[in-house]
Amino acid sequence: MRQRARTAKLAAENWDAPFVVTTTVRLFESLFSHKPSQMWRLHNLASSVIVLDEVQALPDRLLAPILSGLRGLVDHFGATVLLVSATQPSFWELSAWKGLERKAVIDDPAALFDALRRVEYEWRTGQGVTLESIAREVATHPQVLTVVGTTRDAARFHRHLQAAFAHGVVLHLSTRMTGAHRREVIAQIRELLGRGEPVQVVSTSLIEAGVDVDFPRVYRAWAPPESLQQAAGRCNREGRLPFGTVIVFDPADGGRPCSAEYRTAVQTGEQFFGPHPLCAGRSRRATSVLPAAIFVPAGRGLGSGAGSAHPEAAARP
Repeated sequence: MRQRARTAKLAAENWDAPFVVTTTVRLFESLFSHKPSQMWRLHNLASSVIVLDEVQALPDRLLAPILSGLRGLVDHFGATVLLVSATQPSFWELSAWKGLERKAVIDDPAALFDALRRVEYEWRTGQGVTLESIAREVATHPQVLTVVGTTRDAARFHRHLQAAFAHGVVLHLSTRMTGAHRREVIAQIRELLGRGEPVQVVSTSLIEAGVDVDFPRVYRAWAPPESLQQAAGRCNREGRLPFGTVIVFDPADGGRPCSAEYRTAVQTGEQFFGPHPLCAGRSRRATSVLPAAIFVPAGRGLGSGAGSAHPEAAARP
C-alpha cells in the first residue's frame, strides 16, 4: 500500500499518468521555469491534449509568452490545445497564433447562445449613480449578488448595504480573505440560496470564474465585456426563471484596476455595450476583439479585425 501511494505521488508530480488535473499556474510555471524540478515533467506534454478552462482569465500582460509557449507545444511536440470558455477570446488575431489551425468544437455557437439566453440587462449610468445609491436599490431585493471592481469598493459597498438591508444576511467576498474563509462564505451562500432565504453578497471578480451560485438578480460594476458576461453567468444559472436580471452600473465614486490593458478593455467594450438591452451578437463579438484591441496599441504587429468567438476551440498540430 505504501509503495502504491509513493508511485501515485511520483506520477502526479511528473504528470506520468493518462489523465492529469493541475492548475493553470502550475502548467505555465513548468513550461517557462529553468529549474530541473519543474522541467522534468514537460516531456509528458508531447502528443497530449491540454484542456485549458476559463481561458478568458489568462492575464493580458502574459498572453504573448503564454500563447507562444502553447504554439511551440502544438507545432513541435504534437500537442492539441482545447480552449474552454463561455466568453472565448479570439487569440488567433494575435501574432503568436497567426496561421495556426483551429477547429470549433461547437459549429454554431450563436444559435446556442440564443437558445440558452437566461438573463436580460439593465443599465445605471450618470453622475447620480454612486455605490451608496446602488446599495439602496440592491437592498430592496431579497437575493442579490453585487460584483465590484476593487477590494476597496467591496468593503465600502458592504458597509452601505449593511446599513440599508435589514431583512437578511449580508456577506462579503474578496481576495483580502483567506482561501479557507472564502470557501466557508461560498458554502454559506449556497446554503442560504438553497433554502430560499434572503441573502445579499458583495464580491470582487473572484466569483466570476468557477463559483457555482445562482442569483435571480446580479449587479455588476462596469468592467470589460467578458467580466460582464461572466457575472451574468451567476444570474438565473439553473434556468428556474424565464429571465434573470443583470444590472450594469457605473458608479461615479467607484474604482477600477489601474492597468493599461484593463482601461483598453473597458474602452473597447464601450463600443459594443451601452445603456440599452444587449445585442447577443455584439456582446459576443466584443469578447472576441479584446485581445487584438489590447495589444495593437502596444505595437506588437497584430492583425486587424476579429475571428469568430467559439465557446470551445482547439488548436491542432
